[in-house]
Amino acid sequence: MDTCYSGGFRGPGGGKALELGISTDSISRIAQGKGRIVIASSRSSEQSWESDSYQNSYFTHYLIEAMKKADGKLTVTQLFTELQRSVPKAVMQEKKAQQNPVMSPEGKNINIILGTPTD
Repeated sequence: MDTCYSGGFRGPGGGKALELGISTDSISRIAQGKGRIVIASSRSSEQSWESDSYQNSYFTHYLIEAMKKADGKLTVTQLFTELQRSVPKAVMQEKKAQQNPVMSPEGKNINIILGTPTD
């Protein structure tokens, strides 16, 4: 899940931002059941930032980049690990703010491969 800048809200310092607005409990309920995984762009207490440098939000940008680098063969856990590494670093560097992607269920090694066409 990623939020997009749609309502004209300006965060601290004039940066574009919108709160995710979905509680951790709600994300857990959505992810219950077999074959459901939720990756959200930020914690429920954090904003999800758009970049001034990229066409997309930081979350979407790094999700797409991770998929491209993996040549269409990336597990859910590998994707989430990459998002956890890249999104907070970029947001802190450019916006001086916290943004930490979350996944539910958490703490599991999910080896489902997210494949994309490479042609």
